[in-house]
Formats: sequence, structure tokens, C-alpha cells
Amino acid sequence: METAYGKMRLCENKESLARYHAAVHFTVGNIIEDCPSFSQPVDVKKFDRQTIAAIAEIVFRKIGILARDLEAFAKHAKRTKVTTDDVILCARRNPFLAKKLRDYANRVKDEKQDKLPNGGLAALGAAVAAAVPAGSGASKNIKQRINVGEVIDLSQLE
Repeated sequence: METAYGKMRLCENKESLARYHAAVHFTVGNIIEDCPSFSQPVDVKKFDRQTIAAIAEIVFRKIGILARDLEAFAKHAKRTKVTTDDVILCARRNPFLAKKLRDYANRVKDEKQDKLPNGGLAALGAAVAAAVPAGSGASKNIKQRINVGEVIDLSQLE
């Protein structure tokens, strides 16, 4: 199926969507259980299953909204990939979260550069560019392999 970003495999069957939904539900349940301030308040001993399911549903829908926003930001910038800047842009109305995301992105970027020998990412990019001839079909194949991934059909989230 064709998407705004070219040929990508869409999450077409309901089983995959149900697995994603279950994973979100499971993760929300674990977060609630692991966080002492949520799981042990003074007057509430434990969240019931319906409350956890409702929170998981809200989170799942918010993920869909966030995914559409990220796609729109990348598309507006005439890119086919979502970048860190797009994610930070989604957090623009929450300065504390935006700062945390920027700090995290900078830390990850620094760690990656430290792991790579001879100048970090710039050296890696130059090595890949030198190894793959520009006019060959191989460079196009490499780019296609990098861009292909599983995408959830966002119209099924609502």
C-alpha cells in the first residue's frame, strides 16, 4: 500500500493493532505498579482493571495523535523521516518536557559520537559516501532499506 512516504508496509490486520494495544496496556499497568506515588496513595490501595484499561486507552489514542503530528511536521519540512526536532516540536507547549527531550537528545548524540572512532558521525557519513558510488543503484537500495519499516495505520486508532 502507498503512503505519504512511499511504499511502506502498513499494519493492515487487526491482530497487529491488537498486539500494539495490548503492549500499551501492559506497559501502563507496569508503570502504575512500579511507581510508589501512584500505587500506594494514602486512601487508594490499588487501581482496578477498568481504570488501568481507561488510562491505557487514553495513552494509545494520544500515541496516534502524536504520530500524526510527527508525520505532519516531517512532511511540512519536506522530509520523509521524523527527526528529533519534530519530537521536540510536539513538546513545544511544555517547556520542561521540551528541555528534557533536548538534553536527552544531546546526551545520546554525544554518546554516539564518543563510540565512533575518528570524528564520530561525520566520519561515518564520509565512509558510507565513499564506499557506495553515487550513480549506482546500490545507494538507492540502501536508502530504501533504511526507510522501510512497519507503520501503524492511524485511521484505525479512532
